[in-house]
Formats: sequence, structure tokens, C-alpha cells
Amino acid sequence: MVKINTIDAINKSVEAAEKGGHRAHLGGSQIGAPCERALWYQFRWTDKAQFNGRMLRLFRRGQNEEDVMIADLRAAGVEVVELDPSTGNQVRIAAVSGHFGGSIDGTAKGIKEMPTEWVLLEFKTHNEKSFKELQKKGVEAAKPQHFAQMQVYMYRTGAKACYYMAVNKNTDHLYGELVRASDQFGADLIAKASDVIKAEAPPPKISRDPSWYQCRFCDFSDVCHQQKWPEVNCRTCANASPVVHDDLLHEGPAVWRCGYFDQQIPEDAQREGCEVHRYIPDLIQIGGVEVIKENKTENTTMFNVGGHVVTNGKAPLGYSSEELPQIFKKPEYANAAAIKAARSMGGTIEFIGPSDEELDAPPF
Repeated sequence: MVKINTIDAINKSVEAAEKGGHRAHLGGSQIGAPCERALWYQFRWTDKAQFNGRMLRLFRRGQNEEDVMIADLRAAGVEVVELDPSTGNQVRIAAVSGHFGGSIDGTAKGIKEMPTEWVLLEFKTHNEKSFKELQKKGVEAAKPQHFAQMQVYMYRTGAKACYYMAVNKNTDHLYGELVRASDQFGADLIAKASDVIKAEAPPPKISRDPSWYQCRFCDFSDVCHQQKWPEVNCRTCANASPVVHDDLLHEGPAVWRCGYFDQQIPEDAQREGCEVHRYIPDLIQIGGVEVIKENKTENTTMFNVGGHVVTNGKAPLGYSSEELPQIFKKPEYANAAAIKAARSMGGTIEFIGPSDEELDAPPF
């Protein structure tokens, strides 16, 4: 019997309580990331990061620190409004028809660097190394994603400045910096978000080398480089697309539409997918595979898998997206008469040729 100590039990309870799931919108806190492909993978729900209990507690600590820093500001005579009185929640900003947005940590008046005007607030926690770099370089150079996040929020609210307040989790030292608004930068970031959201296929890779430092630590490296199959849901389906108005500052609400059924897709349904799911062709990054032809009318995509033609689409025209990983392992069986004859109209594969051991072998 495996013994679990109290700390293990705490971490497991935190993991069990974590709902997880995908964020419905592209976040303002991510838009400053250098790789648009990674942003697209996130928005399209191709994969999700898995965090252990320790990391989840670390995230929770960062959230809890916001209340402490607000209390410190008020103790120093700064007036702080952290919640929208109409909702009781943080103020949210949105753009690109509601598909892009984020939450503002608060607003303040009485910040000593700009005492007579209201400014936005952004709170962050840092480890020792990160904090020292912040002190040395300033937030724009040390934390460009944080800087971009503030610029988006200032652009959407019309604020002239944002006070960036950070704490060193190791020593409790504080860092404060008044960041001035750059309307052009904010507008450019929203245009970047729009490009990512409207892209029908993955944008170019930031590097084709999976060992590149930005790829090595990316949550989507396995899908992008390491032959991992993307999740099956509406957002990885070639039939689904976000509805985006011409006005990039349109706040939404966010709407997704299915081209196959010609109807809107509720968020819950997006997470489940349906029986006609067909992968976005360029999303399949399995080595040695190329797209031969996409037929939107028939809702099929033909792939060349090691010299064998494999079709993704609802039976009887092709194999479902859930079936593809098995078929790609043994593509020589994809067009075998015995397999085709054994398949039901519902799309279930009755494998007659390969053994269980063969099917469980890694692809190629």
C-alpha cells in the first residue's frame, strides 16, 4: 500500500478542486507573447497545460497577493477601486467582437508618481531572479508580456498611465513603476489579436527547432513539434469559425459559428465537439504526413500517410477524428477492403488485420 503524507494530500486536493478547461477568449495577459502560433493554439483549444498541486498553489498565492498590495496602497493614502460596483467583479475589457479581453486589477488615485489623476493598477508576483531583472531593466524590457497587457488595458479604457506593482516572493521587497500609455502600441496589439483570432490555419512557427528555448517551454510544443494529436472539440474543427465584426473594438458578445450545420455554437457545445468534427488540415503536424485535398462540400480531408491515402471525415466517406490516431499508426490498413467492410455506418472501426500490439506501437 502506497503511503501519502499530508503535503501530498494537500497537493492532490488542490489538483482535484481545479476545474481546468480552456479559456473562452484570447487573453490580454498573453497577447504580448512573441509566437502567434502559440496564441492561435491556445485560442483554438488544441491542448491545455496540466499543472500539479504546487504550481496551482503558486498561482493562488499570486491572486491572494493582490489583496495585500491593495491594502498596502490604501495604508499609504492611495484611493483604490478594485471592483466594478455594477457587477461586484473586476472591470473587464473586450475587443475583436468579444473574442479578446481581460480583467483590470483596479484603478487608483493618489499614486505619488502621478498624484492627481486616476491610473490603472497591475499587480504581479516574481521569484528572486525575475524580480532582480525587473529592478535592473524595468517592466518593458524585463516583462514584455506584462507591458503589453497594460498597454491593451490603457488603450481600451483611455487611461493615461498604469501603475505596475510587483512583489518579490522570496524577500517581500516591492517594486513600483508608472507606465505611460502608448495608443499606437495598444492598437497594434489589438490588431495582432484580430489576426490570430481570424486565422483559419496555424500561423508560422517561431522556430522549427523544438529545442529552441521559446519552443521548449511552450505549453503547445508537443502539438506543434512532437507529433501529439490536438484535442477534438469544435475549435479544432475546420467547420467552426469565430464571428468577427469589421470594427476591431467591438466588444461582443463572442460568437462562434458552424459552417456545416449553419448555426451558432454555444460554448458548452464547443467543448464537446460533434460527430462531423474534421480537423483543421494544417493542424495535423504528424511527421511524414501531407494534405492531399480538402473537400469542404463533402466535409473531408485526404492525407498522404506514408504513401497511403487516409481520409478524415464522417463515415462512410472517411475516418472520424477520434479514429485517426489509430489509423495513422497503421495506414496500410486504411483502405483495406476487410476494414471497410467491417465498419459500421456509425464510424466504428472493426480492426481485422493488425494485432493489439501493432496498434499500440508508436507511429512510424
